[in-house]
Amino acid sequence: DHTRMSLKKKPKFLIEPFKHKVSDDPLYASKTWKLLEDAILEVFHHNESGLSFEELYRNAYNMVLHKYGDRLYSGVHATVTAHLRTVAGAILASSGMISGSSVSASAQPAASSGAPGSASGAPGGSAPSGGSPLNVQAGQGSSLPGNGLGSSHQAASSLAGAGGGITMTTGGFAEDTQRMTAFLDDVARRWKEHDEAMQLINDIFMYMDRTYVKHHNKPGVHDVGLRLWRDVVVRQPQIRNTIRNSLLSFVHRERVGDCVDRNLLKAVVQMLSDLGPAVYAEELETPLLHGTVAFYERESESLLASCDCAEYLRRTETRLQEEAGRTREYMDGASTVPRICAVVEREMVGKRLHTLMSMEESGFLAMVRADRHEDLKRMYTLFSRVPGGLDAMKEALAKHIKETGAALVLPPASSSGHGARAGAGAGAGAGAAGPSG
Repeated sequence: DHTRMSLKKKPKFLIEPFKHKVSDDPLYASKTWKLLEDAILEVFHHNESGLSFEELYRNAYNMVLHKYGDRLYSGVHATVTAHLRTVAGAILASSGMISGSSVSASAQPAASSGAPGSASGAPGGSAPSGGSPLNVQAGQGSSLPGNGLGSSHQAASSLAGAGGGITMTTGGFAEDTQRMTAFLDDVARRWKEHDEAMQLINDIFMYMDRTYVKHHNKPGVHDVGLRLWRDVVVRQPQIRNTIRNSLLSFVHRERVGDCVDRNLLKAVVQMLSDLGPAVYAEELETPLLHGTVAFYERESESLLASCDCAEYLRRTETRLQEEAGRTREYMDGASTVPRICAVVEREMVGKRLHTLMSMEESGFLAMVRADRHEDLKRMYTLFSRVPGGLDAMKEALAKHIKETGAALVLPPASSSGHGARAGAGAGAGAGAAGPSG
């Protein structure tokens, strides 16, 4: 009995959750946020080695735990936004597009809360205040880098001078190349720094991401970094135009035989891809496809005027290989390769079927008669990629077989007519001679 009573009186041992006490200081939230804000700026300025991330995490944790999540989240958003305005201004200043005193006014972001991969800042998808993204290239044929086989310098000049951005000089091709290369290199470097900084900042606010962000259905800290880079930096009108125009100009230059820095182009294109497929399509792929149409329309006209059918098909095959290789090397290959190859096939083959088939001395029938098997194989391969291509070959071959067979079975019309007239003449001569004999 004594043992039973002692067991009843023994208190239960409970492990209670650790309670983080907040002092009665009414400035607690402001002071704690100031500490976190300073830490964010230190990370952006590459001074993170002196920070205690454990302490910073604990402070962010406490703010969320004590219902300051909204203040914490909005503070992160505002701090990153302000920093990126400075970054955008620095890009503009270093490229010579803007003076240092005008940086803050020209680096304002497009208002947005949309996802990184959406076609615009707003969820509805309208273009940001910089204007339609295709006004520079797709809407004006004369602004396209691929508008023909003219000089790369002319193409680059017309591109970069449209819609803002780096103004091409009269200093020559090399100077323009240097300026565009320096600009893209600056953008790629600053993007890498921003991405690395946001990874560290994300670690500080990990608890906020898991609780406050999830509960309020907001984008996480990493996504906030992507969205703000898109809206404040990439979609700043002058930066936006110069990124696009420089990329398109370098693609054009490579098409006409110039060497380009593929690693640099890959870094900038990867930045656009990281911001989402819609951003990549809007800022690069769509205007690139428009430029490709114009380039290969002119390329086709030029080759038809100077090449026979076999050579034209060889050049087309080479162009397709070059486009596929280039696209896989420094673009989103899965998305862009089939689209860009389809443009080349349509412009170089699909729209030229009748012309290629009917070339009198080098077209389809000339290849058949001369047993040019390699050329016929190439024609078959290319024609199979466009609507109606193989049907055109079948019809031409069927017609050729019928005509050849008919020629073998029936004697030529001119020969039979000549023989009949000769026979009739001989008979008439014999009749005339008979009576006289």
